[in-house]
Amino acid sequence: MSTDTILPPGRRGSGRPGVMLSTRVLGALAALAMLAALVFSPRAAAADTNAAGLVVRHGDGRLVYVYVEFTEPELTGMELLTRSGLATEVTTFSGLGSAVCSLDGEGCPSDDCFCQSDDNPSYYWQYLSLTPDGTWNLQMNGPDNRTVRDGDVDGWSWAADDPQLPAISIDEIARLNGVDGQGAGDGAEPRVLAVEVDPSGQVTTRTAQPEEDDGSMPTTYLAFGALLIAAAGVAMVTVLRRRRSGSQA
Repeated sequence: MSTDTILPPGRRGSGRPGVMLSTRVLGALAALAMLAALVFSPRAAAADTNAAGLVVRHGDGRLVYVYVEFTEPELTGMELLTRSGLATEVTTFSGLGSAVCSLDGEGCPSDDCFCQSDDNPSYYWQYLSLTPDGTWNLQMNGPDNRTVRDGDVDGWSWAADDPQLPAISIDEIARLNGVDGQGAGDGAEPRVLAVEVDPSGQVTTRTAQPEEDDGSMPTTYLAFGALLIAAAGVAMVTVLRRRRSGSQA
């Protein structure tokens, strides 16, 4: 009776199992790379970026234009104001939500929110929203009850009567802040940009600048590339070991 050891199929030193395994591993890595390209693609990230605008008019006529990107489908007016980065003091009224007392350094303290309401003229922070036809509508229900979506523009004016807010679209606010196109994110965190314009129309302050694309590869791609190389190295070592084990059996 023969005592020859019968090798399992594919273990006769032909190397084909190793080739098959190598092909499968490389195929899986290629599929993973394609998936990563879609997930980490700047264009894919930018497609989910929304943007809203904020116009703030001070009592001396200064105007602040804020461009706010966000990834949610919508925000409240209060969330938009908070994300603008402008210093804000608020107070809360039961059943009515938040009232803005001071904004960007002008107004009243939160413990005396309408400190100038008894004056003549009576100044307070008026809250408005811009309609598609360029008309400003006073928001009587406050920022907590306002829904802001992609392309919307909100306005705040420290005034006693006429808010004197300019009709300006989100695209115009974007251009003022150096953004070429609404929601043109680069795959990074949503941007918040703002410019201040004096009463003569001159830009006096630019609080932020959009980052320019220098053509370099994002660190996300570099990190994932290193991960793929490491995974490929481990896979090839495994393949070589199995082939060597098969040739020695």
